[in-house]
Amino acid sequence: PLYSSAASDVYKRQAAAQPDDAARRVGGLYRSFMDTDRVAALGWSPLIEDLRRIGAVATPSDIVRTMAHQQRHGTGGLVGVYVSPDAGDPDHEIAYVSQSGLGLPDEEYYRADQHAAVREAYQAYLARMLELAAPALAEAGLDLGEEVPARVMALETAIAAVHWDKIATRDAVKSYTRLTRVELEATSPGWDWPAWLAGLQASPDAIARVVVRQPDTLTAISGLLTSAALADWQAWLTVRLLNGFASYLTDEVVETHFDFYGRTLSGTPQLRERWKRAVGLVEGLLGEDAGRMYVARGRPRERHSSRNSSDRIGFVVEPGQLVPSSWALREPPRAEDPTGHHPAGHDSARHDPAGHDPTRDDTAGGPPAPHPVGAALGIGARHDPAGEHATDGPRAPDPAAEQPARDSAAVDHLR
Repeated sequence: PLYSSAASDVYKRQAAAQPDDAARRVGGLYRSFMDTDRVAALGWSPLIEDLRRIGAVATPSDIVRTMAHQQRHGTGGLVGVYVSPDAGDPDHEIAYVSQSGLGLPDEEYYRADQHAAVREAYQAYLARMLELAAPALAEAGLDLGEEVPARVMALETAIAAVHWDKIATRDAVKSYTRLTRVELEATSPGWDWPAWLAGLQASPDAIARVVVRQPDTLTAISGLLTSAALADWQAWLTVRLLNGFASYLTDEVVETHFDFYGRTLSGTPQLRERWKRAVGLVEGLLGEDAGRMYVARGRPRERHSSRNSSDRIGFVVEPGQLVPSSWALREPPRAEDPTGHHPAGHDSARHDPAGHDPTRDDTAGGPPAPHPVGAALGIGARHDPAGEHATDGPRAPDPAAEQPARDSAAVDHLR
């Protein structure tokens, strides 16, 4: 990314001028992320409705539906999905389904003695995050019970136990299994695919044919949906939600998240300045708009963001699904706004395509128009054919990371 003061100056000017739709998107996103007063005022409130949804989970189908809803809005799920040319039929594109669902980099971290200290630090991190989120959990009426970090760790350890290791995952032949919808459902008894599609708001055609990269893992995970305790799945969904949006919340939450994922896991000693994180976020999500603006001002283009084609097979980028901060920093409806945007934290403020004005001048007041910023999951799952890194994180570039965070299943794009 163009982490430079020159790029920051360009985006600041667009935040003030905003002469066209692209500049409004770029300037609005930049200004929204930089509005620390608004972030502090909102606190955890944008996540309350999602926490209530988790509290209402009562069946394995609810788990899958809620997980998919969260994936659409930027968190990690049990599987990651991305769109790519079919390795067995390169003239056609297909959805790839890959293992995911872990908060640590890969399955080895859950079993190897050399990572014991990291496992302890991870549970301490979860405990601290849940402590910070306690008022939000109480407001949502979500009681996760006792020893939540240990229970989440135990569930993730069970998930990791059926994951392929890095070497197997990188095997292009072994990790290619193309299935029809009927074959997919037979491979994953217990996984309610219609519920998953509904939560993701994806067309049924999206999984008419898929490539499942680790079919036996999918079978085993589907079994866990019914064998693991419902309360443990609620705790896991909560952790994925908090973890996925931590980088966009208050300074204390951002620092807590960075302390583990930046310092402990990555060895990065210091969080980047906020303006650098804002530049990285803009260029990760609106790279084409930002690149055109940067070049138009006579500066060399150092990066090109290619468009994805996820909408062609049923995964559609809708208004309001662009980036966590685009809804986390929303303002209440303005008197002159005929579309009547909902205030932050209101569910329809995030996925009401009919209620958004694509010319809105800032992401706090309303999300930008649809933009092809990622693959498959609304705010994007980036294409990672290797798919070896299973750590969940924002489905958008993590602004706290030195580089956009690699994320589960192909994600690695999006946490």
